[in-house]
Amino acid sequence: MTFQEINNLRKQGKLEEAFRLAREALQNAPEDLWLNRAMGWVLYDLIKRELQTVSESEGEAETTGEESSVDLQRVQRYFAEFRKLQLPLDETMIRSQMLRLAAKAQKAGWQGFLEFVEWWGLEHLTENDWQPYHTDDGRELPSLALSAFYGLGRTLKSLDGQDSRVGWIYEWLQEAQRRYPNDQWLVRSSALALAKLGRHDEACEAMRQVLRRKPREWWRWKDMAELLESSDPNQAIMCYYRACALERDKGKLVGVYQRLAQLLAEQSRYAEAAWCARVARDTRQHRGWKIPQELQELLDAEWFANHENAPKPEISTERFARLFVLGISEASVQLKRAILDHHNTEKEIAYFLWSPREGRPIRYRDFPKIRNAPIASMAEIELASTDGRTEVVDCRLIPFEEIPYFARHVRGRLQRRQGHNHGFVQIDSRDSCFAPPQVIGNLSDGTIVEGVCICKYDQKRDKESWVMLNLKPVR
Repeated sequence: MTFQEINNLRKQGKLEEAFRLAREALQNAPEDLWLNRAMGWVLYDLIKRELQTVSESEGEAETTGEESSVDLQRVQRYFAEFRKLQLPLDETMIRSQMLRLAAKAQKAGWQGFLEFVEWWGLEHLTENDWQPYHTDDGRELPSLALSAFYGLGRTLKSLDGQDSRVGWIYEWLQEAQRRYPNDQWLVRSSALALAKLGRHDEACEAMRQVLRRKPREWWRWKDMAELLESSDPNQAIMCYYRACALERDKGKLVGVYQRLAQLLAEQSRYAEAAWCARVARDTRQHRGWKIPQELQELLDAEWFANHENAPKPEISTERFARLFVLGISEASVQLKRAILDHHNTEKEIAYFLWSPREGRPIRYRDFPKIRNAPIASMAEIELASTDGRTEVVDCRLIPFEEIPYFARHVRGRLQRRQGHNHGFVQIDSRDSCFAPPQVIGNLSDGTIVEGVCICKYDQKRDKESWVMLNLKPVR
């Protein structure tokens, strides 16, 4: 009867009463399986209620300065009570649900997650635990296994590299990646583990993979900056600046601005450091958040007093970000002046040439300004080789300048070929340029015209010749 009483109280939402009754009953019959089950589900509901404000989705974890509203001491007490229960391993439903809650509690700042997972035993994950989880309202959430591994990844930040559990976590992450090879959160966590294990180059490349997926999500740059702080503080600073450039909500960035201020001060870049520290302070004060000791130490520094009214730093991060994501050094970048030869609107590309036989297509989506650029527009294109392929680092439209032996601006008389749509622009007695039909349009024979011509290679004729790209009458 006691089991049913506990269950009824739980279903009525009277969780504290159900908890007290279950604890009293278990003191008299600690091995009673039904009482252990009843207490397990009461504890589940108590923790679930405590964590109802915590998001179950992955993303911007540990990013704000706002303190958690979750009573973590109470959460710890409930999980400790659950571990005392005498539930067999085949009670898979309650065990699985509690592991999922443990991962959620870890997101709220609960420090007992790793110990709970070790007690739970990941070797007991069932095949069903690796499948996506569907909530009562029809939402699909990551599998129980993934939730646990995401939690382990978050735990890594608080572990020392000498902790043997780092290697244990990494091995489990590798097992998870074998099942989910494209999961970005697993790659991100593996990068953190590799960094803790001293495998810095591998860690950076793994984190760069995450960054390449969605390079406009600010917290990915924050992750990368944290990896780079010890090995390349200047690049770490630029990664933090990139995070700030991508996110407008300074409440999410208070930690980033504080860390930026610390790194900049270490580099004696005091004006920038003071501005960043001021943003962190003002944001916290505006939102009613306390000033942590690390930030207060910055605000009390002599250099801050000397630069308190420093203006916002003028730091451009677009170019840095483009090179960084591609893994390209500034020294490897080559600059080409090129001419827009034609558009392929169906494939959404513009084809540029920088010599009679060299050029490449460039996608509109990478450099939107080229979409509406007229034929014969000139651009500066930056190229770099990486992993055996050539990447376009930048493509910016510039005013036309002649390129010797390749591109020039000419003036002459149009000579249309009788019975044909094409013609030539006669520049002088010895020099002329071929004018294709689409360039001539409705211009009359004998019209004085001007335009851009380039030296192009005709593969069919195996010959280079001068071709007009545009024409307009000279008035």
